[in-house]
Parts: sequence; structure tokens; C-alpha cells
Amino acid sequence: MPKKIFFESAVHHFVTAGQPFLRQCPELKSLRRFIGSFVFSPLPGHRTSFSVRWTFPNDGMLEVDFSEASLYVRGDNEKFIEKMKERDCIKPEDPIRQRNRDFFEGKFLEAARKAGFQIKEGGSSST
Repeated sequence: MPKKIFFESAVHHFVTAGQPFLRQCPELKSLRRFIGSFVFSPLPGHRTSFSVRWTFPNDGMLEVDFSEASLYVRGDNEKFIEKMKERDCIKPEDPIRQRNRDFFEGKFLEAARKAGFQIKEGGSSST
């Protein structure tokens, strides 16, 4: 069965978008439990959409259309990017990476707020 590379990449971006909020959130255990309850499913017939469901602190669901994201297809990784920076081949901050980070952080915040977390853009929160 072929891998759903865009789906898997988008899920990875979505979950890692929550990491800055984990570091700054006073309800760390609750937010970790929320993230741990995620169940992702590709939306049938939509190559660039998925649904994420959660069961903590309440049941909820969000459909994410990630067609605005720019997902790499050539296999860039951190080691390759660092090597390219050392050789002065790319800018220190990748504008595509920043745009993706902003997009997926926004979607993560939308899910967290639907679940009842009052997370601010800077990462502080309360439930």
C-alpha cells in the first residue's frame, strides 16, 4: 500500500505546531493529554485535507484543508538544511518553513480553542 506522504507530512506539521505551546502552557499535562488523544484521518477524495478528532478534555473534531501549505517533496531534512546554511546556499530562515509553521500553528490553535483551551498566540493558556 503506498504511503500517503502529503497526509503524513501535514499530520507531522500539525502535531509539531503544538510544541511551542507545550513549553509555555501552564496546563502542560492537560495540553499533552489533548494532543495524545488526537486521531487523524484523511478525508476521502481530498488529497490535501484531513480530519483530526480528540476525546480530551471533550469530544471534538476539526477538518483541516492544508492546500495552502507548501510541503517539500524532495526529502529536505534538518541535516541537509544545516549543511546548506554552512555553505551559504540558503537563507538562515526558510520563508516556506515559516509560512507552514504559521499555517499549522493557526490550525492547532483552532483545534485547541474548540477543545476549550484559551491559548493565546504567545502560548499562554487556561482551560
